[in-house]
Amino acid sequence: MQNYPLGTLMSIMTLFVVAIFFITSADSATFVWGMQTTGGMINPPNLVKITWGLIQSAVAAIVIYSGGTQGLQNTLIIAALPFSVVVILMGVAFFKAASLDPVVTKTKRVRRQ
Repeated sequence: MQNYPLGTLMSIMTLFVVAIFFITSADSATFVWGMQTTGGMINPPNLVKITWGLIQSAVAAIVIYSGGTQGLQNTLIIAALPFSVVVILMGVAFFKAASLDPVVTKTKRVRRQ
């Protein structure tokens, strides 16, 4: 940002916006996890949200302490491999179901005649 006009001010503003993003995301995550672990309560107890916040903070600290996000990225890639097979099968099922759609089959009949 040093090459832009008011680079120092823009750097401070960027840090502020990034901090707001992370804080809002963490708050939303703890709220959703609190709802899921309390059986869908609309307003989970604060103790549950604080517990999830501490767990989330501990995971972030462990990732930073263990040398960064490279190991986490590798783990996520390996964990996502089975899900990619499911996504491919969903695509095949979609095209199979779309070919049986009455609108599509009616259009095919009209073209054949």
